[in-house]
Amino acid sequence: MSGNRIRYKKHPTKDNCSLSINSYVSKITGARYKIVLDLENMQFGIRNERNKEFTFKSKKYTNLNVLKRTARSKLESFGIDLSRESRDRTFGICDKGHNQHKEENK
Repeated sequence: MSGNRIRYKKHPTKDNCSLSINSYVSKITGARYKIVLDLENMQFGIRNERNKEFTFKSKKYTNLNVLKRTARSKLESFGIDLSRESRDRTFGICDKGHNQHKEENK
């Protein structure tokens, strides 16, 4: 995997919900998890993929960026190593925070 960016797609059955594209495996328990974002209520849940039950449901948030950031940190607390995020740019795959201006200055 060329980075650990969590990307989302529309939930196949629920309206106004998003589901993480990848499932993430815990290094502690070996369980597979996905994140479900409820964009209507601005909440997230972490779902165990084996039994499709939620192991965690969050409180309500008012900001989408805070919602996604909190979901990521909560997923890491389940034993999933997400490390540093990489993004695919037009000038190649690079770390978050690296941009075209920095690349041109090199």
